[in-house]
Amino acid sequence: MRLCGRDFLKKMNSKAEWKTAARLSGAAPDSRRLEWLEIFGGDVAPIVSMMPAMARLPIGEEFTYDLDTNALSDEQFERLVNFVGSKFDEFDRDNIAHVLKTEGMAIPAHEVSVNTSDQGMFF
Repeated sequence: MRLCGRDFLKKMNSKAEWKTAARLSGAAPDSRRLEWLEIFGGDVAPIVSMMPAMARLPIGEEFTYDLDTNALSDEQFERLVNFVGSKFDEFDRDNIAHVLKTEGMAIPAHEVSVNTSDQGMFF
């Protein structure tokens, strides 16, 4: 789809550069900070869009951002798969990786602030 000569469906993030990202805020619990440090190596993670969406989570409905799993390094993605797998009794690495790539992973909006350096986002 092309609008005004600009391809709005192109990916904003890449493995080399995260143009749209979420940073943990003061509202995030310390446990989440430790998880992100283990998985992403810091308090920043790539997200698909700056626009939050309502999602049904185990704790109820919340606004969330979608983690951009395609922008993670191979090592970060592997750590994410292992982290998610550690939350379940049965660990099927291939199934978890498939679900993360196709369904994504929600980041609660109230725990992060978001930013973008993608100039296409500004009108």
